[in-house]
Amino acid sequence: MKKILVAYDGSPAADAAIQDLIRACLPTPVTALVLSIADVWLPPEQTNASSLEAENRNPATRLTDQDIYAQARHVLEESRATAVRGARTLSALFPYWQISSEGVAESPGWALVQKARTWEANLVVAGAHSHSAFQRLFFGSAAAKVVAEASCSVRISRLREHPHHRKLRIIAAVDGSSDAEEVIREIANRIWPSSTEIRVVTVLDSKLESLVSSGGLGQHWVQDHVGGIRDWACTMTGKFVAQLRSGEHTVEPYIYEGDPKKVLLHEAEAWDADCIFIGARGLSHGKRWLLGSVASAVASRSHCSVEVVRSP
Repeated sequence: MKKILVAYDGSPAADAAIQDLIRACLPTPVTALVLSIADVWLPPEQTNASSLEAENRNPATRLTDQDIYAQARHVLEESRATAVRGARTLSALFPYWQISSEGVAESPGWALVQKARTWEANLVVAGAHSHSAFQRLFFGSAAAKVVAEASCSVRISRLREHPHHRKLRIIAAVDGSSDAEEVIREIANRIWPSSTEIRVVTVLDSKLESLVSSGGLGQHWVQDHVGGIRDWACTMTGKFVAQLRSGEHTVEPYIYEGDPKKVLLHEAEAWDADCIFIGARGLSHGKRWLLGSVASAVASRSHCSVEVVRSP
């Protein structure tokens, strides 16, 4: 059973993230938790004895503390009500899902990371709060923290208007790493409409070429007849394409050269993609991560939804 943690604050971006789940085409059964986070500090409520002692010392201070506590409790109750509204919206779209709601008082990024871990979520869903190119450069600190530190996959959703008859378009960014292989498995497990178009994209740059040629990770894609980086990429993407082809889906390999984050963002926008699936970590050389090192940049700057996939 898929367990999905949905961050919800009642904003248009949060509503768009819920609507965007229609295009995620998740397999059932699904258990979803809608989490609303009050970004306040909730001090422990004073006992009667401590309240009396504080009153004797400084009644004004005690009343001020009570006011702070009451305000924090009010904000927390509002967040709980917001979570309930989000759960109702989600339930209307997915009546067969098991959906619950929760409101907490905590730092948003930290709360999402911790709840995903303790609840053992498979996927965290959050809305991107801006569509403008300028504001996307200032990726929300909470979203950035979740993308970087979550123990599971993360979907940063951007719902875009398309003609009703338009086919769903998915980009699978791969580099031969284990997380890239998980990208393919995740896409293969979704229940896509028969007309869905999928592009398996590999971006060749100098770092990737040096890794493969030096015998780094990803060598399980290299065969005796493979003579170079492009042959390596063709072998890898070809096998991934074969894994995804089924029914009436259109699946094609694409190999580019350049900076992976720039190429992926450009191609997704030019093709008008609905979502980019990308591994949280890519091929490594020491402490350098290739594809995975651009996951945050793609998630923050993409015009479409981005799903950052982590191996379980």
